[in-house]
Amino acid sequence: YYCPTEPVTRAQMTTFLNRSINYPNPAQTSDKDGSDYFSDVSSSSPHNNDIGWAFEQGITLGTTSTTFGPDDPVTRAQMAVFITRALKLDPYDKPDPSYSDVPIDDWAYQEIEAITLRGIAQGFLGGIYQPEDKIVREQMAAFLTRAFQTIPMTDPNTGGYTFEIANLTVEANTYTEYNPYMVEAGQVVNITGIVKDKNQNPITNSTIIISNEPSAEGSYST
Repeated sequence: YYCPTEPVTRAQMTTFLNRSINYPNPAQTSDKDGSDYFSDVSSSSPHNNDIGWAFEQGITLGTTSTTFGPDDPVTRAQMAVFITRALKLDPYDKPDPSYSDVPIDDWAYQEIEAITLRGIAQGFLGGIYQPEDKIVREQMAAFLTRAFQTIPMTDPNTGGYTFEIANLTVEANTYTEYNPYMVEAGQVVNITGIVKDKNQNPITNSTIIISNEPSAEGSYST
């Protein structure tokens, strides 16, 4: 299961970023693990080395000087900061806010404006960004696809998506109408290998099920 509406944890996000920024090459490894830097990161975590990598790259600074909050959900504001740092973008001090709920004095204002300027973030209807909302897996896929351009998003001739939705096995009645994240999530899952199954194996067409329901084991692909 892909579980598109499940929140993404901070630990999972470091793994997604490592795979994305280095795609199509393998994710980088770090000389030190996250548990060497943060007291709340388990040495047995599958994300341990990715957390260490993200810290060394300056993508994350932790929640305090000694903790990372690996199981905390990533907020939309945090996502903007992670991507800005990962891409080494210049924060954008826009004179007038793009979103009514992200004022100039917001802690992530310049990073949110930076990824908006580049089309990585688009916000919601009504001109809001919802910075404290949790990032869910389908949104994560959309952000990463736009940020790292792992797969061409549009056909230059038609302007349409290049990825065929038909390649995904969609559980009946999961979506009653077109979901704009489905294509982007499918690209990341099915082609790049950025998202893998619970055993860290590539996901194939035959095993992909886009569903709002968790797997029987209660674990999610990363």
